[in-house]
Amino acid sequence: MPHAGLPTRVNGRHGRLARFLAPRWRRVLSASWLLFAVSFLLPALSYSCDAPAPPPPPADSTATEASATSAEPRETSPAPPSRDDSQVFEDLVTGYEAFLWAVGGAAGPLGVISALTTLLILGSAMHGRWSSDARWPVLVLAAATVLNAWFWPSWVASEGDKTLQFGYLAWVASFACATVAFWMRRWSCALSPSAFAPEPRGRTLQP
Repeated sequence: MPHAGLPTRVNGRHGRLARFLAPRWRRVLSASWLLFAVSFLLPALSYSCDAPAPPPPPADSTATEASATSAEPRETSPAPPSRDDSQVFEDLVTGYEAFLWAVGGAAGPLGVISALTTLLILGSAMHGRWSSDARWPVLVLAAATVLNAWFWPSWVASEGDKTLQFGYLAWVASFACATVAFWMRRWSCALSPSAFAPEPRGRTLQP
């Protein structure tokens, strides 16, 4: 039975679109897997940490310097370095470490849900078991893309001392690519069902 909103007859324009989409959705899905794998190796998050201020000079050395300079005009000694004078370093966290950190609940319940959406990309490798014209992969992946693109920048902004890195961008881009790939797959199937192998499992012929 044809799905609502999808054309069922392949004519000139629809046929050209089907021929364009059919060989390309797999490439977009492969790009999604590549971005996903790279995102776990790249830095995904950085946070600022202050280097400890240098300790004050020992008391005996101060006394020695004072006695040596007693004959000279007295000068004001510089103030010890404050916290503002200390150096600030950025510690980088890889995507894999950030994933384990988020699953552990460090970013709250939404952070756990966002981290678990990685299972969708892993599950997309089993797309052969999914119906070619199914709508739910597109909707679920689109929802995961919106969640991941919204939650982490909002959380980082509330924390104040953390910054998202290229690994995070690659991770979100992998969800966007997977969404587009399954959208292309669904439309290419609707426009040209012969482009996909028949899926007899779970289907019955109506008299």
